[in-house]
Amino acid sequence: VLDSVEEAAADGREDFAPLRGLSEAERAQVVTLPATVAKLKAVKRLDLYGSHLVRLPPEVAEMTALEEFDPYTSYRLHWFPYE
Repeated sequence: VLDSVEEAAADGREDFAPLRGLSEAERAQVVTLPATVAKLKAVKRLDLYGSHLVRLPPEVAEMTALEEFDPYTSYRLHWFPYE
């Protein structure tokens, strides 16, 4: 996930799905996004469909272009930053 954040920040992509391409076992190991998501200034759509995330880091508030957030079927996700 760290590498996908760095790649997305470098190429300025607008659509970011950090768990796409990971196996189910790998996806299950990811319970939070890294604080480096703050680097994703161009991302407009954050796709976390079917994740095993438990929380989002407060740094997600620094994703200033974010317009759409899709946590659909992320049943363990119960902590959102106050921001």
